[in-house]
Amino acid sequence: SLCRGEAVDDKEIISLLRAKWVIHFVDDPFFCNGKKYPIMGIGQEDKKAEIIGHISPSWASQPNNMKKFLLSLLLAVFTIVSSQAINVSGTVNSNTTWDLAGSPYVVTSTVTVNAGITLTIDSGVLVQFNAGQGLTVNGTLNASRVSFDASSATVARGQFGTILLSGTATITNCTFNRGTLLDLNGSGAKTFTGVNLTRFTNGINVRGGAIVNYTGGLISDCATGVTLSASSRINLNGTSINTIDGSALLSTSSGTNTFSLENVTVSG
Repeated sequence: SLCRGEAVDDKEIISLLRAKWVIHFVDDPFFCNGKKYPIMGIGQEDKKAEIIGHISPSWASQPNNMKKFLLSLLLAVFTIVSSQAINVSGTVNSNTTWDLAGSPYVVTSTVTVNAGITLTIDSGVLVQFNAGQGLTVNGTLNASRVSFDASSATVARGQFGTILLSGTATITNCTFNRGTLLDLNGSGAKTFTGVNLTRFTNGINVRGGAIVNYTGGLISDCATGVTLSASSRINLNGTSINTIDGSALLSTSSGTNTFSLENVTVSG
């Protein structure tokens, strides 16, 4: 217990070194020696906040003290979170999971997943790409509730390279933001459900006989929408497409290609 019957100092902080911190005030007050104290909590999002300290009313009532305390606490937490970033690059040649404890994963040089190998990205993970870098999957990619985004703060399109899926992919409730191209190649099954793709320079390219199922989600603010080539097909169902430059919403090049559209909303 934080209160063991002894006198309470003006400030007592107990550090809990755990991953995925969030800061908020705990609803229940802390009582010690008959006094009620405001409590600051840090805890995991999926759990009740952990009590990490108590502050005496006299100390907390002084604005400068409270400001200094909150600033110090924020800096400490952000340092813990930022230190967890994992840099990834090169070839993945064994089945690999990028889990939430290691997030964010920063792609410093293009990552290639070999044929026959599965990369699984757990829910809640952030994958960030440095300028010009991308992800090539010749095996299998499984991702649910993952954010794929640039590592830079620039809002503009094309802040990182191409995500090339030449094998199989099951992508659910993920976001792809500020890349160059989502390139879907080859006959391996590719299923996208509830996926939002925004601010990509070239949108989605489907080629090499690929058959893509894209259900729900959004394709928005891209220079081109969806391009098919080399006898490929995309089934769009319940998807919203908007703010695509010029007349390049849906286009084809070589081969006999098929767009299947059902309950698709187009605007902008």
